[in-house]
Amino acid sequence: MLNKRLALFYNNMFNIKFAAISAPVNWLIAAAVNASHGTLEALASGGTQAVASFLSTRFTARLVQHFSPIRNRFASYSLGNLVPGTATFVLSYIVFY
Repeated sequence: MLNKRLALFYNNMFNIKFAAISAPVNWLIAAAVNASHGTLEALASGGTQAVASFLSTRFTARLVQHFSPIRNRFASYSLGNLVPGTATFVLSYIVFY
């Protein structure tokens, strides 16, 4: 019973597929941006960004999917952008400040 509830919570809160795509893409971007600081710095910043992107994307991508079924396009697109965008801002604020 507890395993079913945990699986349901996990599947409703996290999207692992988008997170798995986001991590290496953002790793490459962060590593490229920091390449002028040396190889070690580029790898470290890329790895840190990959982990952060993986964790945040698996949550925010699922948020977007919760608003997709709304029939009213304006509400669907508005909430599908506003809520995940706000969540991303709040997560970034907590992490960086």
